[in-house]
Amino acid sequence: MPQVFLTSQNVDNSTDRMRRLMETAKQHSPTAARIINYAFAYGCGFNFQSVDKAYGAYDKTRNMVYLNPNYSDAELLSTLVHESRHALQPKSFESAKYDIRTNLQWVRATEADAMAHECAAAHEMKKDLPQVWNQFKQKHAGIAAAYESFADQPDKALGEAFKAWHDNQKYVSKYDQNTLDQLAFDAGRSGFDFLKNSIPGEEIGEQICKKDGKSYLEKGFMTSARALIVDERTVWPKVIRVKQAAIEATNHRDSSDEELYTRAPDGTVVSRRTAKSSEKQQSVDNAAGKKCAGLSGSPSDIKNRLTAIKRRTSGR
Repeated sequence: MPQVFLTSQNVDNSTDRMRRLMETAKQHSPTAARIINYAFAYGCGFNFQSVDKAYGAYDKTRNMVYLNPNYSDAELLSTLVHESRHALQPKSFESAKYDIRTNLQWVRATEADAMAHECAAAHEMKKDLPQVWNQFKQKHAGIAAAYESFADQPDKALGEAFKAWHDNQKYVSKYDQNTLDQLAFDAGRSGFDFLKNSIPGEEIGEQICKKDGKSYLEKGFMTSARALIVDERTVWPKVIRVKQAAIEATNHRDSSDEELYTRAPDGTVVSRRTAKSSEKQQSVDNAAGKKCAGLSGSPSDIKNRLTAIKRRTSGR
């Protein structure tokens, strides 16, 4: 096979450079060839545009993949696959109609799926274009390691890369915060259906994580703590803000946050359903303690009266 030369900087932003990137990706990666060809067949366009510091972006409304011309070919080859994969994902999702947990998982799944396919393509280019794989591995070491562990089983490797995407909490939190900020913005503009619908996590995985018409993701992952952890410090306050916005806008109380888990700064992971139950019990205990203050009588009499107070306070 002839040696392939890649540009190390932006020397050509023309149609020729885009064509060269597309042909190089397809020549050296079956995954890239399949995704780019499908995206092109579905009417997706490809162009260069500086997108802040991002390597690229996909514009759903225009069905257009944009690559940042300021990066090298080695960086843009895998990015091309990532953004083209977004063009093949379901586009009918209307975020404001769905609850908080559904929104968080939908956005996470689309990003993790695109990243898993980017990883697969970069790994396939490893032999002929090692700089592409090295660039990817440097930026996403955990995902690269997860994929390489099962590289001889491509479908399983995709699933492992998908799951590993969720482990970089700082990276995931960036998407979570953007998702919740958009929901907060939509709260007063979305009408009666705001946050009132839901898509089960497993169904989200089945809709998005497809290869050749079949799911590559193991069942059970989308309902696991690993898939549902949010950062307690940066994300959870925004969850509470969106819940309050829904109450103010439509008087709807979204309880989907109880399906989430939070990770504290010390690394402790807590189920929000368990935490809510504990908080409710603590509230009952505190209320009962206040009412019990000043009670007189034998210890057994006080204990019986305290039990009765707790039952009335908790509504049981």
